[in-house]
Amino acid sequence: MIARERNFAPKIICMSLSVILWAFVSSSKSETIRFKVPVEIRNLPTYLTVSQMSTTQVSVVLDGKKESLRTFNTKQVRAFVDLQRPKIGEIKKYPVLITRQMIPESVSVTLSPPEIDIRAERIDEKWVRVLPRITGDFRPGYILGRVRVMPEKVMISGPQSLLEKIDFIYSDDVNITGLSGDVVKQVDLKSADGEAVALSETNVRVSVQIIEQANVYEVRSPLVIKNPDKNFIYNPGVADVIIFFRGQKKKVAQGDVEAFIDVATAGIKALFEKTGKKVIEKDIPVSVQLKNGDEADTVFVYPEKVTVKITRK
Repeated sequence: MIARERNFAPKIICMSLSVILWAFVSSSKSETIRFKVPVEIRNLPTYLTVSQMSTTQVSVVLDGKKESLRTFNTKQVRAFVDLQRPKIGEIKKYPVLITRQMIPESVSVTLSPPEIDIRAERIDEKWVRVLPRITGDFRPGYILGRVRVMPEKVMISGPQSLLEKIDFIYSDDVNITGLSGDVVKQVDLKSADGEAVALSETNVRVSVQIIEQANVYEVRSPLVIKNPDKNFIYNPGVADVIIFFRGQKKKVAQGDVEAFIDVATAGIKALFEKTGKKVIEKDIPVSVQLKNGDEADTVFVYPEKVTVKITRK
């Protein structure tokens, strides 16, 4: 019995030393953690916006002792780019920084990529026309009449380079299947560039006229510019318009009607003086008259207005 007890004591000591050695070795083992985090933009002046980023997230690699990383939470790491003094209008590489207050100093941090390409631009504003999307099938014997949108234009704001490419905004679909008469619907607006371009209005009111086709006919007429000023060049963007007439015994022929815009009523000189621009755009309504002075039952004209691009010579 005494011999057995004497042999048992060394065994206990050996086992204890083994456990201590195992704990020491385990704690000294290195570990690698890999994860991705989104890149935040910080300190960007309010008059600027980011129009281009080579990536919106980076990979983070942490290397350190297993003990140091055991309780680490990846949500504690934030990656960001400081754009307090960016290069405006040009693509430039900026270093990606991280907040590492919760990361032990003994842990090494590697970012991939360590830099990203960013373009910062001035925020611009622009008025653009709203174009409604009309979908669906007419009832037999009906055709599409006048379509109106309220408001006709909305203000968009965003990076200058994006706004230069946008001349109009589409509405959501207005489905007219099986409808007739005057249809009014409230529909949403959506920017093709998502969050990069902001809209002053999120929805518009679309009014659609669906008329009986019986006794209605159309006449296409060249668009004439009346009372032009020789100091300006006018480009209405359309060559002709379509006039819809309601049935008469003697139908109006193409040569009997004149469609025109009167640019003298647009206040163009005042617009140039106010804006100081060399080129402006102005919406001008289309007027219709019969050349012989007679009156006709005009249902509607398409388009009712044209956007005229006016250039100072």
